[in-house]
Amino acid sequence: MKNILTLVLGLVAFGFSASAQITVDGENVAVEINHETSRVELSEMAAAFKAQGVEMRYDNIEWANDHLIRIRVRVKGTQGEIVEYIADHLEEDQVIKVTRKMANGEESLCSGLDCE
Repeated sequence: MKNILTLVLGLVAFGFSASAQITVDGENVAVEINHETSRVELSEMAAAFKAQGVEMRYDNIEWANDHLIRIRVRVKGTQGEIVEYIADHLEEDQVIKVTRKMANGEESLCSGLDCE
């Protein structure tokens, strides 16, 4: 049986809603970034990918009123593939998904609003 570990990150105990999600299922990793995602959560996301040998970088970050409104996310897989997504203006209802899926030894990466 696959060991599925899902961490819902946020400061719920301090009155804030959950702002990011990291899901690790074997070699597969999926994260969600939204306008409430913090620097700490971005670091935790990068660490989840790093544990699988995948490099996740983020830059061009901008916050307004403690909300993430701009970010560039770049992921480099173990087989050298690079995917990137740039959010010049992250809307309140938008969720950037970054995924790494393994199937039959093949790695698939996605970064954007339409990733599954």
